[in-house]
Amino acid sequence: MPEGDRLEQALINDLAKMIEQGTGIDIRKQNFTRPVVLELRHWLDKTSGEPDWSHVAHHFVNQETSFFRSHLVWRALDDLLDRDVKHVWFAGCSSGEEAYSLLLLASQKNTNPVPGITATDLSQRSIESAMDGHYLIHRKSEQSAIETFSGTRLFEMSVDDSNLQAVVQMSEKAREQIDFSSQNLLQSGFRDAFDLIICRNVLVHMSDASQAIVLDRLSQALMPGGFLILGDSDPRPSDLSPVEIGGLLLWSQNRREHG
Repeated sequence: MPEGDRLEQALINDLAKMIEQGTGIDIRKQNFTRPVVLELRHWLDKTSGEPDWSHVAHHFVNQETSFFRSHLVWRALDDLLDRDVKHVWFAGCSSGEEAYSLLLLASQKNTNPVPGITATDLSQRSIESAMDGHYLIHRKSEQSAIETFSGTRLFEMSVDDSNLQAVVQMSEKAREQIDFSSQNLLQSGFRDAFDLIICRNVLVHMSDASQAIVLDRLSQALMPGGFLILGDSDPRPSDLSPVEIGGLLLWSQNRREHG
């Protein structure tokens, strides 16, 4: 291996170690371009004290998301809303589409009251996008899914057929109903207890040790009888019980509160 390549690989390995220690994410599962590696290194060189990874996390977190992303998930959520779910947390919400989807679903079902929705992500950039609530939608199926909820008056959508895309702007009312914030799942404490936690396709990008830590914290953040929804490739929690709702496998917290 040429000397330059060895130095670059050493730099990537050094970054990988720091990012894993700080966030739990294993970037060795990803392909980084040289400019990104140099940008991260330059940012670290200018950072004093403990790095705040939220400022650069957009380079290495999974940002894939969409409105009503999985039919099975939303069928299960429809069922759960009928079970008096009051406090919901999207852990790893990316740019917020799935959190807004739940709000639209609850509003259309006339769920009263609409559950409190907390949505967090490591990336500050993603959280800012979520709070802005402005989206370009390219897939017809996603456009059709959103149009179903036009009666909620929680968004405006315009369709540009020439560019084959739709522009969705969530209303001020919708944006105020979701508590968006940046959070490091590996390091941050949990403020509340939740009836339902959705953390899909976040853990799969973490190291094994970090997965175990975060899974335990997610479990502890569930109210007794609460549910955790994970991604298909995420590790399974050992202290929660599997349950199927609407064809989707969820994990239930059965521990009792101690008085």
